[in-house]
Amino acid sequence: MACSQWVSRLVVLGLVCVLGSGCAISRMETARQLEGGEVVFGGTADMPGALWLPRVGGSAMVGLGGGGDASIYAGTAILAHTVGLGARVYLGEGIIASVHGDLLFLPVVGFDGLEAPALVTINPRITSAATDDRPVYAGVQASVVNEWFLGQTGRTPFAHGFVVVGGVAGLDHLFPTGLGLQGELRMAVLSIEPTEPALDFFPYPQGSVGLYFRPSRAQRPSEAGPTEEYPPVREPAPRERPSEEPGWGEDEPDYDDSGVPLY
Repeated sequence: MACSQWVSRLVVLGLVCVLGSGCAISRMETARQLEGGEVVFGGTADMPGALWLPRVGGSAMVGLGGGGDASIYAGTAILAHTVGLGARVYLGEGIIASVHGDLLFLPVVGFDGLEAPALVTINPRITSAATDDRPVYAGVQASVVNEWFLGQTGRTPFAHGFVVVGGVAGLDHLFPTGLGLQGELRMAVLSIEPTEPALDFFPYPQGSVGLYFRPSRAQRPSEAGPTEEYPPVREPAPRERPSEEPGWGEDEPDYDDSGVPLY
């Protein structure tokens, strides 16, 4: 890679970090497969962020049935904001293929003549699916990064794009309450320039931690056992004979050998 291209890329990533977007060009979502109509809400913190602070965001996912789901995302890091859409396909019970696209925009005016920089990332990945018995997952991921610099005073707007490829690994633990705890590490190792056939070593780590809530997996009272609000069900006690009932309390007569009662 030419020195000028390296400088351009470092300037872009540095500007994005300093102004508040965070250099996290990808994001995390639960590695579990969803049933049709099932909804999951989540919140994440992604690093590296802006001014050493993480990018924070929230997402909602819905199972589509037939082996897939869709998601929406919104995040912010001080001055910049990110919105995105995602979709996943389940390749059997153990593999998930997904892609999500995010738009990052910096509503900054007057910074060195830069009025509206924007960055779009498209992130395809294939990973194993997390389950109750196997909460650890791993796979491969790519990030197609496109940067647009618009409205520069006295300059012509320009765009620049590149692709980074690497791996991903994480832990997705779901508690009986339906609350999930997740951590993920992503490492880009190769960079591909569209104008150059060569591959370049480009180590770039990203990390995320977060929580999500899966209402359909929240343990019901009947599954959790008896509580004060839901006491155990007891069989009704047998009805006792009232004392005023005829014959109540009288001794049974004796019988002779032939079965005749003796009074």
